[in-house]
Amino acid sequence: MKGYKMKKFQYSILLLALSLPVMGAEGMFLLHELPWKAARKAGLKLKAEAIYHESKPSLSDAIVQIGGGSGSFISPEALVITNHHVAFQAIQRLATPENNILKNGFYAKDKSKELYAEGYSATITLTQEDVTDRILKELNDAMTPLERYEAIESAMKSMVAEAEKEAGIKAYVKSMYNGRSYYLFRTLRFQDIRLVYAPAQSVGEYGGDIDNWMWPRHTGDFAMMRVYTAPDGSPAVYSPENIPFKPKHHLAISAKPLRDGDFTMIIGYPGGTQRHLTAREAAYTVNKGYPERIRRFKMMIDKIEELGAKDEAVALKLASRVKGLNNVYKNNQGMLDAFEKLGIIAEKNEFESYLKRYYAGDPAIEELFTDLAAFQDDKEALDAQTDLMRWLSWSPQLHSVAGTLVRKATEGEKADAQREMGWQDRDSLNLQMRIKRALASYYAPLDQWVMERFMQELAKDENAHAFSFWDMVKEAAPGKGLTEAIPVFCEKLYTETQLSEKELWEKLFTAPLSKLELCKDPMIHFALLFEEDMKKIRKKEDELSGRKTLLMPRYFDLLARESKENLYPDANSTIRFTYGAVAGYEPQDAVWYFPFTRLKGMIAKHNGKEPFNAPDIMRKIKKTGENSFLWDKKLGDFPVNFLHTTDITGGNSGSPVLNARGHFIGIAFDGNYEAMSSDWKYSEALTRTISVDSRYLLLVLLETGDHSALLNEITIIK
Repeated sequence: MKGYKMKKFQYSILLLALSLPVMGAEGMFLLHELPWKAARKAGLKLKAEAIYHESKPSLSDAIVQIGGGSGSFISPEALVITNHHVAFQAIQRLATPENNILKNGFYAKDKSKELYAEGYSATITLTQEDVTDRILKELNDAMTPLERYEAIESAMKSMVAEAEKEAGIKAYVKSMYNGRSYYLFRTLRFQDIRLVYAPAQSVGEYGGDIDNWMWPRHTGDFAMMRVYTAPDGSPAVYSPENIPFKPKHHLAISAKPLRDGDFTMIIGYPGGTQRHLTAREAAYTVNKGYPERIRRFKMMIDKIEELGAKDEAVALKLASRVKGLNNVYKNNQGMLDAFEKLGIIAEKNEFESYLKRYYAGDPAIEELFTDLAAFQDDKEALDAQTDLMRWLSWSPQLHSVAGTLVRKATEGEKADAQREMGWQDRDSLNLQMRIKRALASYYAPLDQWVMERFMQELAKDENAHAFSFWDMVKEAAPGKGLTEAIPVFCEKLYTETQLSEKELWEKLFTAPLSKLELCKDPMIHFALLFEEDMKKIRKKEDELSGRKTLLMPRYFDLLARESKENLYPDANSTIRFTYGAVAGYEPQDAVWYFPFTRLKGMIAKHNGKEPFNAPDIMRKIKKTGENSFLWDKKLGDFPVNFLHTTDITGGNSGSPVLNARGHFIGIAFDGNYEAMSSDWKYSEALTRTISVDSRYLLLVLLETGDHSALLNEITIIK
């Protein structure tokens, strides 16, 4: 028994390595669960209420969720700083071959020149409330998994509807701790967002996809936007009469020296991590999920680059899409490399094997692992049947538009409270924005190619031949097999559809299902058939989700039982706090990465060709009396980017990096390749955040034109 106790102690230490911050590094914490004592010990100089308070102004009031990433208010008039790559889609849409602001940059010298970023919204979190008891009281042991799922969804919708009775409030409920807890978030969501500033692409994207996820880095990945409201201060859609929002708090920008070991913290909206999932789930993702995603993304990237090479206008139109695909493609490659290098699956398997041995004879634990195995078997079996259907539903953009219209009309047949979450009346504007985003980078030759390619892959699976939409495909080429019929069908489909025309899709957006069923557009007809198949798939997925709500809280409780500290919840696009310190790292034996890069390093990379074509004006910068406050004496140069140990993931892009007193010292924009598996396991030795130094972005503003109005609007601490 002594050996067992020692083994249990060793595995408790292993769990602590997954859950307890070292150097104040690991953890994406809910704002009401701040690791206060540890953060203070690491160097934080603020009180907890200065970070988050429901009624008093605090740092969290300056944090914005925007464009799929994060940002922060840096002026009393709602000037938001975020990443260039977060604002990229807005910049790309506003660019034309004649006025290519993506390539050349953009600056609105006064508010009247700011450009509306259609499709963008900004959200600030007001409050967060534990509503677990209100959810659980709606459940009982007699429920089937599907009934359980539907009861949870119904309770969530009811709470959201109640919260949104308050004027201007947008609310949502999120599960935490593998479904053990539920929280209601009340937010303000703004729809009128305007582009204020973007550096030249050769600054904002310096290094491009070659340097993406890599260190050393020399990228000025920042841009500025502004949030507007109705004249009465309430959230509103775009109007020339709107005025800048007045945030409760905005950040001051520090130009003071930053040193190795200095305390850093981030508040932002991390998208998703999987640190508390099972070994089977990790293995399936690594062995099946990532490789398939890499293959499919590479296929689409190659086609986009082929089409873009023939036409500059096409390349510009598809720039945002290929950038996003490249980002995920390289991320997933890094995931595979890091999983193998760090042995994450082996470690998870070893830990679960220990748990099974240690709790042998405990019927509840034995039943849990039996049920988890059966659940994963069923999940993988369903995924094998439906994975390509999911890709076919969103990858061809015009089909995704048609699918949105059909699903909206189908859900519209129900009473609003009975509709699926995301498809209620409250979601109408979001659905409209989804369509506009899809059409902004729609290019028919690419879309037709993607549709045909995924159809051909799906047709190879004989089990998929039962889907009803194949009848329409066969009708396009009577007497031919699916392989021959698919290209004929796709050519006919894209030749005849008019759905990309604004007049048609806007008319169909408000139409009832009966009108869509009478619509003669072939893309709508195909989407109606496709939706019938997707309904069956979603029902099976909902049943699995109901089973998961029973199993994963029990699994998390087991993890918590083995840990001597409270575990933090996985990221799920809710506002979070993380802290750490400026630090380099050792990527391999005998190699040490210094935590700062300098202007001379950017110039050294310059070769006159994209993505290393530094602007002349940047290469000619010298220390002067005007910019000397940005010069770092210890570095002997102007700083560009820096590394620190904060714990972030996708969605944190654009998050402000703050010092111990809450001043803005940088903007997070990337992670390092060696630690790509940090979504599954944080590594104190390897996990690093890559951020733009605040002094570099100020240098760019000072040296690349007259940005005096912008510089006068923000507070700079020298």
